[in-house]
Amino acid sequence: ELPQDTIITELDNYDFDREDNTKLLCEHFKSSTLDGFGLRDYPQAAEVGGALLRYITNNLRGEVNHITWFEYHSLEKRLELDAISLRNLEIIANRSDNTKRGTLLSVLDKTSTSMGGRKLRTWLLNPLADKDEIVARLDVVEEFVQDPLTLTEFQETLRIVRDLERITA
Repeated sequence: ELPQDTIITELDNYDFDREDNTKLLCEHFKSSTLDGFGLRDYPQAAEVGGALLRYITNNLRGEVNHITWFEYHSLEKRLELDAISLRNLEIIANRSDNTKRGTLLSVLDKTSTSMGGRKLRTWLLNPLADKDEIVARLDVVEEFVQDPLTLTEFQETLRIVRDLERITA
């Protein structure tokens, strides 16, 4: 259920025209196709992505050059956790006082930046289901565990990076 102050804007069917929106996205991202964004098998994502880009452009009434990436997230590659499961598993909030204390997030969160903290939270709320992606992520973790000097250098580099997500938003 949506909060009472939620504003809903309905779009017309023509706002989701596949050909127009594919062209709009290709022009915006300066690309001849959307294949590099992982959309080869998901043409409907171009329909939605183009409609969203047009909506943002019209409502900002200005340049949207800060939008530099478009990514499709499939429920086929992610596990969907409902609110009851999230609460019972105490992934991001505990059941006793609804804080982070004693949760999976509190155990795993050794992030150095706000961006990293948000990314970890997103990953925990949308866990991977694809074995190859899980293994690839674990391989990166293993590299840092095996080479703590590289991890420390990486963390130091990240500490000087400004919060790009907040700046671009």
